Amino acid sequence: MATMSVPMVLSRKKGSWISASCVHCKAEVEYQPPPSHPTEDPFAVKCASCGETWIIRPPKLKQAGKRRIGTDEKPLDMTYYELLGLPATCTTEEIKKAYRRLAIKNHPDKNPDDPTAAERFKDIAIAYTTLSDEGLRHSYNEFGKGKGDGANEEGMVDPESIFSQLFGGERFQDIIGTISLGTEMKSAMQEEEDDEEKPASSAVTTTKGKDGKPVLSPEEQEAARKKKEAKDAAEKKVAEQKAKVREERVKMLMERLRSKLALFAEQAQNEDDEQIASGVRTMWAIEAEELKQESYGVELLQTVGFVYSAKSKHYLATTGPIPFGVGGWFHSVKSTAHIVGQTVSTVRSAYALKDVFEALAAAEKSGLSDEKKKELEDKAAQMGLHALFKGAKLEVESIIREVCDRLLSAEEEKVPISTLRKRAVALGLLGEAYEAVKKDEHSNPPLGGAFGAAPGPPPGFKP
Repeated sequence: MATMSVPMVLSRKKGSWISASCVHCKAEVEYQPPPSHPTEDPFAVKCASCGETWIIRPPKLKQAGKRRIGTDEKPLDMTYYELLGLPATCTTEEIKKAYRRLAIKNHPDKNPDDPTAAERFKDIAIAYTTLSDEGLRHSYNEFGKGKGDGANEEGMVDPESIFSQLFGGERFQDIIGTISLGTEMKSAMQEEEDDEEKPASSAVTTTKGKDGKPVLSPEEQEAARKKKEAKDAAEKKVAEQKAKVREERVKMLMERLRSKLALFAEQAQNEDDEQIASGVRTMWAIEAEELKQESYGVELLQTVGFVYSAKSKHYLATTGPIPFGVGGWFHSVKSTAHIVGQTVSTVRSAYALKDVFEALAAAEKSGLSDEKKKELEDKAAQMGLHALFKGAKLEVESIIREVCDRLLSAEEEKVPISTLRKRAVALGLLGEAYEAVKKDEHSNPPLGGAFGAAPGPPPGFKP
């Protein structure tokens, strides 16, 4: 039987040619990148249909980065998950099943001839112990294998923990809550290299219009639109989450402060009850003396005390005997001037810190001596702490102002003005106690050793 003759064509490996649309005639063509050409450098492509050329600019390949802090969805380290043969999304039940199976299989008694069995069995047990505990698993997902103290093998420490320790510690939680700067820094560190972990997109064609600006193809325009929508949605979600966290923080602080002020507001016969006032004044002075021992305790107490006193004076003046609320207007203007002044001071601190870092970078290039470089590094660390506190101070003042405004609002609780005025008097007494604290002559700088420099403004620094 005769074999039927069929035509034969050559094939080529998939992916060796790249499809594109000519930016001039829109014809669909294919091309191969030039051999021995740097992968990130642009090159010209000539259209097989119209003969015109255009420039291809390959996407720049980012070096693979390593996030310093992971998340529960994207753990920093997968070693324990890989030991158990599980994905990062596994459930507690799946972890238990995997451990039971692997523990039996790798038990040293079942592998007498394998010298690594005991070590492997131990590693599996550690992986199970870590991943089966919700708290340990979350910590591992964020920082990888560490020493159980919140730091990973590279010494990366949780920014939330640092900020909590640096500004007041646990004893200030009921007064200022959790400072959001640490949370925001942690989120930034978790996301800062997400783009580097994404695969590079296909080559982008670039052409210019009559005005010299790049002309995007319909596909590129659609991709840009979707990217913008995704970015806007992500930003909206973050803003909503921040607003929710702030609202919860304000409500918690309101409850704590309401209970504290009730010592006077609910026991005093009137606003001028000196006997009750003397008692709470003494009590709060003792509390302030204890709180000032915390990291940045004096600075935080004076910051909070200033706002308490200002809000007390403003409310009492607004609801007092002076007609048209003139007294309240005066205190409102004074408060606004303070806010503006603090904001300007914070911006100046940031610019001063930027100047020091630029000087440090210049010193690296100029080959400055180790002694001079160490001096600049110490100054940068010192000014960095000062700038951080300035930012934290603005946040604390903003939160405390909102807490006080709500507590002194008749609409908030439908309470009588007489009660609100006694509450305002108590707020002023508490503010005075906090503002009155002074640094001990031989007090140690808060957490200075941990950061290599004492906090507060460096010599010669003008806020």
